[in-house]
Amino acid sequence: MLGLSECLDFGGVSRKPLPTERKMSIDDDYEAVTEVNLPAQVEVPAKFLQDYQHWYAGCLALVEVNMPAREAELTQLHERTNFSGAQRTGIMNYLRSDYISFDSQVAISRCIQQIQVIVNSMPAYLEGRLHDIELAVAQTYIGDQLLEAEALLKAGYVRAAGAVAGVLLERHLKMLCDHHGPPVKYPKTAGISKLNDLLKDAGVYDVAPWRKVQWMGDVRNSCDHANKAEPKKSDVADLISEVRKFVALFVA
Repeated sequence: MLGLSECLDFGGVSRKPLPTERKMSIDDDYEAVTEVNLPAQVEVPAKFLQDYQHWYAGCLALVEVNMPAREAELTQLHERTNFSGAQRTGIMNYLRSDYISFDSQVAISRCIQQIQVIVNSMPAYLEGRLHDIELAVAQTYIGDQLLEAEALLKAGYVRAAGAVAGVLLERHLKMLCDHHGPPVKYPKTAGISKLNDLLKDAGVYDVAPWRKVQWMGDVRNSCDHANKAEPKKSDVADLISEVRKFVALFVA
């Protein structure tokens, strides 16, 4: 990838005579101030232009697809940008001349660095977006499944309705564990009771929600095990309602 060093080193001085700038420098060994002559302008090599255009095209494609909110910022750095009301020239406006000053090289390097910062921020942005998408999908799925549980209950399938609601609660508890910072580790076979204890111990919620989840787990167990007493229809209705409230209150 094109970097700062490539931007600052344009490949030598122009072949034709150009005026020079006189600059002061300090010799580190002797701490003496000396005068040196630097070229006022250097030639922009064709290879740099080609490498930059390829690099910028790749950056733009990534940002267009994955982080469109910063596309305008990227194109401004490439063409022209405006900071604090002061008009500044973007990279391409500097490079439209065959010869460019040292100050222009520094300005280009700063623009390239800012483009790199934008592109390098993409993984963090995508991680946040992925979490938002995952959460939206999970909430939609839970909502649909709870409607299914309500339909089963209305049709008289009490155990099935409670089992569906219990599965959704367990999945949501695992999601809370996964997205907690740091993640709460749990065994693969962990059920509602174990997950509930882990989340309370991790401080995700306090005793009151923990007791409610314990009750929901008990109702779910009564639906899953045939050797237990037939679950009450009212308890399963409450279970479905409480799962809906819990999912809305404790978002992963």
